[in-house]
Order: sequence, then structure tokens, then C-alpha cells
Amino acid sequence: MFRANSSDAFPCDGGIVKLKEPSGVPLTLLRYVGAAEGFHCYAKHSDATAVLPPPPAPPMESFPPTLNGVYRYTTDVADIVITDRWIDGPKRAIEFDAGCDVTNMRVERVKFTNVGRDGARLRNGSNVTFRDFEITKSAVENLQPETPVGITFTGVTNFLVENGTIRGFRMAQEYRPDGTSIYRQGDGFGTEGGSQGTIRNLVVEDSTDRNLDLKGTVHLENVTSRRSKRNFGFWHNITGTNITSENPTGTHIWVGDDAVVELDEVTAIGVGKPVFTMESRTRIHVKKLITDVPASLHKRSNGSANTCQIDLIVYV
Repeated sequence: MFRANSSDAFPCDGGIVKLKEPSGVPLTLLRYVGAAEGFHCYAKHSDATAVLPPPPAPPMESFPPTLNGVYRYTTDVADIVITDRWIDGPKRAIEFDAGCDVTNMRVERVKFTNVGRDGARLRNGSNVTFRDFEITKSAVENLQPETPVGITFTGVTNFLVENGTIRGFRMAQEYRPDGTSIYRQGDGFGTEGGSQGTIRNLVVEDSTDRNLDLKGTVHLENVTSRRSKRNFGFWHNITGTNITSENPTGTHIWVGDDAVVELDEVTAIGVGKPVFTMESRTRIHVKKLITDVPASLHKRSNGSANTCQIDLIVYV
């Protein structure tokens, strides 16, 4: 039993009091921690660490590899909520046909595993949230023209993507008849067409091209990218803090023509690969760089009229 005040007490379950309805009496010794499974949940005021336990994992649901969208939208839609699903095996988990807008969409606590091409593809929309998710591609490396991307937003504004992982969006190495190699696409998270929003607490790994390929106006917080050709690709207007790049095969951060990039703290680990590779007319300002990359590889320019200012460098 947990005492709620000077005269009332309630049974507890794992340090949490669960009430179907508000108690009707003052709960001066308890604090509200949230709602779960239809209950109002409280913990001791003295227990500052008490939180609701995570919900049980949803069961895995398998789908055929030819299915182009477990959730498929063919007209404009609004107020879409997708929560607590484990979707395994389709070509795409969420697909919007070209020209179909979405207004107000929330995707939370989902796993999309072994997808054949994309986790989610949105084309035009606003007020979109992806939170607490895991998206992984099947182990098969795709062939042209089946370019895989974990999440793509085209023309999506006011988006929030947080607390997620995206892994393994890869294409096979193919060759032309003359023996020359075809560029390997395959991105983890991409924004296109004037998209605008925030990415927070995201880990992206093992894409063949760019783990994050960001066009538009995007802010990043606590984002980690590992083991792609270009761990980050920045276009247009990018801001961020606590950006971590580990062991790219090409470059840590690639910056496109005319991009403006302002980053508070960047960690770049992986000796032998450039920290910044710039095209033309880029403007980059980094307040703090933590790296094991030698100074000669901090800045590489493929074009002209680039500026890259790094205020403080800490070697590890």
C-alpha cells in the first residue's frame, strides 16, 4: 500500500498506484506519472526516478515482400495515428502516392523490419511526428532501380523525428556493359523539396550512400551516423548540436552547393577520411570539433568559394 495523504492509502503495483478514475481525495504524497492501459498512474513524491514501465512489445506481423504499403494512402488525408505495430517483410511499410498530402500524422512505438525498399515515404504534408521507432532493411542489397531509403520526406514541414534507429539501407554494386561501376544509392533518412523540421536522438547505420541526406531547413540534436559512404549529406540550411559521425567509407560530412551549416558540436571519429567535404559556395561554422582525424583532412573542397570556420578542435 502507498499512502496518498494523512488518511488514505492505495495498493501499488511495482511502485506505481493505478487508478481507473481520479481518487476523489487529495493525493498529497503521490505524484502523477502518466496514463497507461486505461489507468491514472501515480508514484511516491519521494521517488523521483519512478516512471511508467514501457508498454509490452507488439507481436510481429508478417507481410508479403511485394506489398507496396501496409499503410497505403491514395488521397489526401489528415489526423493519421499509427502506434504499437511490428511490421515485418513488406516492400514498404508506409506509402503515400504522388500528390497525396497528409496533415497531422503521428507514428509512435513501431518496428518496421526486413522491409524490401522503404520504411516510410511521405510526399507533401505538415505536422508529422515519428517517435520511438526502429526501421531495418532486409539483408538483400537492392538492384537498380529499387533505390532503398529508410524514411523519405518530400515537402513535409513542421516534422519531428526522435528516438529512433534506421539500419542497413543498401544497394548492390552493379556495372555497366563497359565494366564501369554504377553509383551505389541507398540512404537512411532523407528530406527533399523544401522540407522543414527537427531530428532528435536518432541513430542511422550502414547505408551504402548517405545515412542522412538532408535538403531544406533541418535542425539536428544528438544524431549519430555510422559506416556509410557519406555519413551526413547537408544541403540548404542545417543547424545542430551533438552530431556524431563514426567510420565512414568516404567522408564524415558532405556539404552541397550554397549550403549554410551551423553546428555547435561535432564528433568525427575515423582516421583517414575528411571531416568536411565541400562542393561550392558553402558556408560552415562549427563551434567545437572533437576528432581523431588529422588537421590536413578537416576540410576538403571539391569546388570554390567555400568557407569553413571551426572555433575549437579537441583531439582524442
